[in-house]
Amino acid sequence: MNTKIVDMALGLAQRVPMPVVHNLEKAIMIKKLIWQLNVDKTEGDYFEFGVAQGNSIKAAELAIKRARYTQLGISALDRKIWGFDTFTGFTSPSEIDSHGTWSGSKYNDKFEIVKKRFRNSSNVTLIQCDACSLTAEGSACFTFDDFGIPEESRAGLVLLDMDLYAATKSALDWMKPKLGQGTFVIFDELYYFAAREDRGELKALREFQNQNTDIQLVHIDTYGTGGQVFVVSKR
Repeated sequence: MNTKIVDMALGLAQRVPMPVVHNLEKAIMIKKLIWQLNVDKTEGDYFEFGVAQGNSIKAAELAIKRARYTQLGISALDRKIWGFDTFTGFTSPSEIDSHGTWSGSKYNDKFEIVKKRFRNSSNVTLIQCDACSLTAEGSACFTFDDFGIPEESRAGLVLLDMDLYAATKSALDWMKPKLGQGTFVIFDELYYFAAREDRGELKALREFQNQNTDIQLVHIDTYGTGGQVFVVSKR
């Protein structure tokens, strides 16, 4: 093989910014998971915590519309999309969430800007809310009805993209009643904080598992840089 061509291809690949690589792989993962839900005819809405500019929600919206294949009898299922974010930047009451990269407001667009992006999307609801405030000491501070979410609905796919421990754990605890057999749960940066089990999303996952032995989160896939996918199995 001509090494000059190989070097050129490698050089082009290395020029693609890692955030682009990560987010493209995440979009493909969302497509795959929505497809699997539809193959199993598993109902359930899409919940996202950590919306930022809304790219993942856009990926979910498109996947929900297009995940069908007539020849195999696979139909698109109606799914609501619920997106939670402060839309102002990272917040946490926990000192262990101090991180040199994940801080400030550089990852966010204003609520009005993101809302405008989805102004014609009838199945998308954006909620300006600090996920840390959803629960306190394990108890819910808000009902689903407070945000217009039907109590009887369940989650098909949950994306946790807040990077830090406190908000991720609060969102997980709050979402527990919506987690059913076959619900997919994505942790977008599970192994950051150098994969320390006392920091970040990994700490939130470990605590949730220890406190909820009736729910098993089975690891099934990986994408990008730290994105990890689990599926709920009820014991």
